[in-house]
Amino acid sequence: TAAKINEQLEAGKNIFFTPGQYDADEVIKINNPNTIVLGTGMATIVADNKDAAIEVADVDGVTVSGLVFDAGTKAKSKYLLKVGEDKTDKRHNDNPTLLQDLFFRVGGTTSQATTAENALVINSNDVLNDHFWIWRADHGAGVAWENTRSDYGMIVNGDHVHMYALLDEHFNKNDVLWNGEYGATYFLQNEKCYDPISQEAWMSHEGLVNGYSAYKVSNKVKHHYAVGMGIYNVFIYTGPEYDSSTVQIQLDNPIEVPNTEDVLIENACTQTFAKAD
Repeated sequence: TAAKINEQLEAGKNIFFTPGQYDADEVIKINNPNTIVLGTGMATIVADNKDAAIEVADVDGVTVSGLVFDAGTKAKSKYLLKVGEDKTDKRHNDNPTLLQDLFFRVGGTTSQATTAENALVINSNDVLNDHFWIWRADHGAGVAWENTRSDYGMIVNGDHVHMYALLDEHFNKNDVLWNGEYGATYFLQNEKCYDPISQEAWMSHEGLVNGYSAYKVSNKVKHHYAVGMGIYNVFIYTGPEYDSSTVQIQLDNPIEVPNTEDVLIENACTQTFAKAD
C-alpha cells in the first residue's frame, strides 16, 4: 500500500517495485535525499487521490526510474508526478535528481472518466531527465475530449533542467510548457491531440490563436535551447462524434518561443496528416 511504502521511505529505505499495479490512494512521498525508487517490468503507480501518484521533495540526488504513472478513476489528480513543492532558488547542480525511463498515461484503458490536470510538473532546479513517454489518450477505451482530459503533459518551472529523449503527445493544451531558465531539450517527438471537438473549444491566447502549441517556452524566459523536434498534426477524431469531414481543426503555431537572442530552436519539423477518404 502507499502507506506502507511511505513508512519505508521515511525510514530511509530505497524502493524496488516489482511488476504489478500499485494504487496510490495517498501520495507516495520521497522526502529524503539520495533515495532510489526503481521499477521493473512496467510496474505501474495509479494516482487514486486528488493530488499525485508520487511527490519528490526539493532535495539532492533522488533517482526515480522505470515506472509507469497512470491517472486513476477514483479522483482527478493535480498531476501524476511532481518534483519540488514550489519554485525556489535552491541549486542541486552538484547532486541533481534524475528521472529516467518514465511513462505517463491519462486514460485509454477503461470507459470510466480518467483525468489529471497535468502529467508531470518539475519545480526543482537542476533536474536531469532521460527518456519519457507522456501520453494522454485520444484513442483507446473511454476516450472523449473531457473524459480523458489532461491540459499539460510536462510543465517545467525549475531552472537548469535538461531533457533527453522526450515523447509527449495529445494533451488538451500545451504538451510541453517551459517556464524555467537555462532549460534544454534534446529530441522531442510529438503528435498533437487527435480529438478537439471544435475549433472554438481549442483556442489559446484568450481565444485569439487557433490551437495550443506542442512546445511552448514562456515569454518571460531569456535562456533556452532545444534541438531535434518533430511535431505532427493528426486531426482524425475531431467533432463530438468524430466526424472530421465536417469539423476542421487548425493549429497556428506548433512551437512558440519568445523573440529573445538566447532562446534557440534547431532542427525542427512539423507535418500535417489528413484522414484518408
